[in-house]
Amino acid sequence: MIIKELVWDEFNQDHIQKHGVTKLEIVETSKAIKLTLGGKNGRVMVVGETKIK
Repeated sequence: MIIKELVWDEFNQDHIQKHGVTKLEIVETSKAIKLTLGGKNGRVMVVGETKIK
């Protein structure tokens, strides 16, 4: 899957904050995706690794 755009709406920002993940980690992970899953409300859940932490 190729991600063309990341949407930083309030839901997404709150969600990644709950998991202790930064926007930079999300951007890095989106370039090396290991797994994608269907999320809620037509969103996509992306699983990958980051070297930041």
